[in-house]
Order: sequence, then structure tokens, then C-alpha cells
Amino acid sequence: MAGTWCLPECQDDPYSVTVELGDPETTGGTTYFSGYSVTDPGDLPGEMEQRMEDADGGRLMLPAGE
Repeated sequence: MAGTWCLPECQDDPYSVTVELGDPETTGGTTYFSGYSVTDPGDLPGEMEQRMEDADGGRLMLPAGE
């Protein structure tokens, strides 16, 4: 998983986490996952996990529909 919420701390040394994708939605005839949850925070510090949650609330961006 990547995001700007962790910059600059994670730029050169990214955090390793396990995520579960969910909430499939169909856009333009293709199905995409629109949500995620962290199932194992690995080496992600608690403050960074909170920054990630604050940034997107567990939602993934979808492409614009046709």
C-alpha cells in the first residue's frame, strides 16, 4: 500500500503491513475494490496508522465511470 500520508518518513524506508481489500464496486464495466482494512500493522507505528486512517478512512479511489 502506498500513500502520501506517511511522507517524508516512509519515502526511503516504506512500512510493511498486511491489508485486506473489500467493498467491490463496478465502474465502467470493471469491478474494483473500494475499501481496505489493515489486518496486520507490521512495523507501522500507531501514529502512522492513525495518519493513514485520517487521510482516507479506509477508502480507495476509483477511476471515473463512463
